[in-house]
Amino acid sequence: MKKILFFMTMLSCMFLTGCSFGLGIDNLITPPKLSIEQEKIYNTLTAAVGADISLKYPKTGNYISAFIIEDIDGDGTLEAIVFYEKKGIDATDNRLRISVLHKENNKWQSVCTVAADGTEIDKVFISKLGTNKRTNIVVGTNSLHSQNKTASVYVYHADRTVEEIPFELTFSERYSFLDVYDLDGDGDNEIILLNSSATATATASLYRLKPEGVYHRTFTPLSGVFTDFENIVYGNIGVDSGIFIDGVVDTNTVQTDIVYFDGTSLRRLFRDEIQCEATRRPFAYRTTDIDGDGIYEIPIPQKEDSGMTDWLYIRDGELTQKYSGYMSTGDGYSFLFPEKWNGRISVTYDTLNDEYVYRDTETKQELLRFFKAEDFAVREDRISMGYSILRSRGEIYYMLSVSENGELSMPLGTVASCFKFN
Repeated sequence: MKKILFFMTMLSCMFLTGCSFGLGIDNLITPPKLSIEQEKIYNTLTAAVGADISLKYPKTGNYISAFIIEDIDGDGTLEAIVFYEKKGIDATDNRLRISVLHKENNKWQSVCTVAADGTEIDKVFISKLGTNKRTNIVVGTNSLHSQNKTASVYVYHADRTVEEIPFELTFSERYSFLDVYDLDGDGDNEIILLNSSATATATASLYRLKPEGVYHRTFTPLSGVFTDFENIVYGNIGVDSGIFIDGVVDTNTVQTDIVYFDGTSLRRLFRDEIQCEATRRPFAYRTTDIDGDGIYEIPIPQKEDSGMTDWLYIRDGELTQKYSGYMSTGDGYSFLFPEKWNGRISVTYDTLNDEYVYRDTETKQELLRFFKAEDFAVREDRISMGYSILRSRGEIYYMLSVSENGELSMPLGTVASCFKFN
């Protein structure tokens, strides 16, 4: 009843103050306090464009401030890029703005302002691209109630006497996922775009900027229809580095596609959709470097809801089993079976003691018990019963009791090294 009253009170306050549910996230949280330098930039900006503005903050990436202060053009002096929304204009106009200011003689000067697509800043990169020497400002934008995103690349010209194009748009493309990354390891970054679709084959595109300022695109269709991308990581696939793409294929289901750049073309690793479909699994089984060796593994459940899992990696261009074991998505850990345990272990849940029991399926011998203590008193009780602490996270303790009997038994230290935490 208290929760209902609280909700109704908050709802009433929102209506009385004229608030609405359609506000952007920038309006729902208190903006961080500006530094002295940011105050100077802000005052210079509002003097140039007016005070009726609202700062916009990138949602992801390395730059999460409305102010980016760097020497963009490499002339030894600072520039500032500011993201904001222009208020009080017609809704059909682009309200999102990007302004550039230049610092000279310890004073900020407003150089230019451009309108941007969308209503929100998704992410920002400042980087050279390909073999071109210029520094580019890559801005991803999106609309508050839409999944459509736009990647735009701007170049700021060092010669600010060129009044017509001090801040020039050179590239604009739609995307579902955007990154700037050196995929082929040659020291030059590329723009990487992934596009999902509910009705058509998803695609991956890579753009390199040539010395003459032209973008060269190479792309490949992915292995099927992905409605979204759940998890994306870069990892070794042999000679090349690849993009592991955990794509959403239906409710609670993903499968992994892998693409790589051979220096000329973007290519798909799997020869056909059947290989990609072999990686189909629930959301929680994300591609990860489970053993920390720098090579990513794809976890595939052996049977639905059993927890028994195979981890596959790329070897000579093929999916190859690296480990078998048990994965607990709820408790956030995996246990990689030693070789002699493969095919001989069962894992059951002991409801009475609230713990998992690992047994030899042939002899029924109990090998270990895994318990998660969620407070100090329970932890101490289990320690008195001979359990050892494997790891702790805040007030949660992961604990083991290891049997020393049986053909498959191993010392505590060896068993502990087989546990990996997600």
